[in-house]
Amino acid sequence: MAKAKKSPVKKEGPQVRPSLMFHDGELFIEYTFKREAREHYGLTPDLSDGVFSQCLQAGLIKADRIVYPGIQSYTTGPNIGSVSIAQANTVRKKV
Repeated sequence: MAKAKKSPVKKEGPQVRPSLMFHDGELFIEYTFKREAREHYGLTPDLSDGVFSQCLQAGLIKADRIVYPGIQSYTTGPNIGSVSIAQANTVRKKV
């Protein structure tokens, strides 16, 4: 009998929604966003960096004002949505 080949399967990751992490109009800084994303969605520090960038580009969060010299604050943007994160490839056996 031949061995079954293992095929990689790409799992759909969590849907990160900034509107669920922060109240409407609430100010936050980049570090706080990344920390909340790690706590709520179990992300690694590298993934939380990428999620922040994706949310900023998608308009889910927007820059608001400088709260301290060199520290930009953000708020949830006009777009309500989510950013999906692709999980690492897992190996699944064919039966």
